Amino acid sequence: MNFLDYLTTLTTADTRQAQGRLVKVSATTAYGLTFIFSDAKPSVITYPKGALLGRIRQTTTVVDKTTKKTVAYTAVDLDEPLLVDAVNQKYLTYLWFKPTELEFADNGEQPRADNKTELVPLYCNTTSGVKLRPEANTIKKELKTVSYGNIVGYTDKSTKKYLTIIFLKVFDAKGKAIGWVASDYVSYSKPQAKALPKVDSSGESSTVIVSQDDDPQSGISDSTGAGILKVVLYGFFFLLFSLFFYSMYRAYKDKKNERKAKLV
Repeated sequence: MNFLDYLTTLTTADTRQAQGRLVKVSATTAYGLTFIFSDAKPSVITYPKGALLGRIRQTTTVVDKTTKKTVAYTAVDLDEPLLVDAVNQKYLTYLWFKPTELEFADNGEQPRADNKTELVPLYCNTTSGVKLRPEANTIKKELKTVSYGNIVGYTDKSTKKYLTIIFLKVFDAKGKAIGWVASDYVSYSKPQAKALPKVDSSGESSTVIVSQDDDPQSGISDSTGAGILKVVLYGFFFLLFSLFFYSMYRAYKDKKNERKAKLV
């Protein structure tokens, strides 16, 4: 099924159902863009008909700077990341494509873990974004940051606790374990859609324009880390105020004792 045809059958909120689906190049050549929200001209990676690309991350809309029309684009996590800087070992892990260039390469089956347990999807439900980590530990550097409403991965609901945080184990769409995510910032159902497109047969959309800040390449703060930081800061200020009032109290007591000593 052509991905564009799929989008035209859905409401705005339902477009999230395609996240995690495997896609390939449709009848036309695909032109993957390295970014679409910047003022600079994006790099273009060309793929031939039938090439297997990877799995859908999200669909959003931007204004084409030439035609001034609002156009839908879909971010695809590449199965084979592209090496763009051999010296520093930097890779492109996803590209943006027009929906007209894509078609599904799977049958939409739910992924299963190695033990054949059926996995359920996990969605980010916090507007500040959430981080997928290699271990159930906030000290570990994140593998990737997932923005609001987008699919983090799939889970068998296995949990681990770190301090006061409960982490859920996350698998990719092939059933391979890829990391852990804080359970407070994900949900098993799709959150309310934000500016996802209702695409017509031409591949254009008239939905709300998405800003550069909504591009995953722009980076998003981590809700888990932010929550812990707030607790630490509040504790620090509480300690400072406690020490201040205690020192004032001691000074008052010392003066009072001094006055008593003079009277004696």
